[in-house]
Amino acid sequence: MQINIGHKIFSIAAVLVVLMIAAATISVNLISKVKHQLDVVSQTQLPVSEAVARITVRILEQGILLQRLFVLAEEVEPDPALIERTRREYEAFTTQIGLEFESTRNLMANHPPDSHAHAEIYDRLLPGLEAIAAHYAAFLKEAEVLSLALVVGDRATFEVLFPELDVAQDALDREVVAFRSALEGLVEVATSKADQAKSWPCKSMSSSPLSLSCSA
Repeated sequence: MQINIGHKIFSIAAVLVVLMIAAATISVNLISKVKHQLDVVSQTQLPVSEAVARITVRILEQGILLQRLFVLAEEVEPDPALIERTRREYEAFTTQIGLEFESTRNLMANHPPDSHAHAEIYDRLLPGLEAIAAHYAAFLKEAEVLSLALVVGDRATFEVLFPELDVAQDALDREVVAFRSALEGLVEVATSKADQAKSWPCKSMSSSPLSLSCSA
């Protein structure tokens, strides 16, 4: 039995409709994957990066105040009022940085619900944040000992212990660099997955005998 031209056209149209539905389904799925990866970056990694950047800036500012305290204490005629004001500013930074650490911990703890990806990223980053906090505490301890030595006029102890402050500062800097490097690696992984999801349809079509051109 021969199939008339109308049936042929209808069959071709039906096949095209099925292919269009399949393509639309795949596109929606890929868009969802891309959105998920971008959400991981925007809702998880960027806020953490910004929080750690604020902590780092505060620590640098506090370090400048500490150096200023050392200089003021060694002046021939120290200004007690200026030293006290500078010390209060220094201690205010200690409180502020402590609050920044706590805020960042809360950010990691209160990750979006039903999101395994967010929770996994926070679990990987939290040890790095705690390492920064531990080295910051060690830095504060060294700074306090040096400040006390200057207050009591024990210059010899100050000279002996001052290199320890540099060691503590270097260790803190290394932890911050390691944390940011790990975070950047996670961002690269997420963006790479998003790029792969976007480019998959083009690769699939290029391998098909009915392939179409695919532009970026």
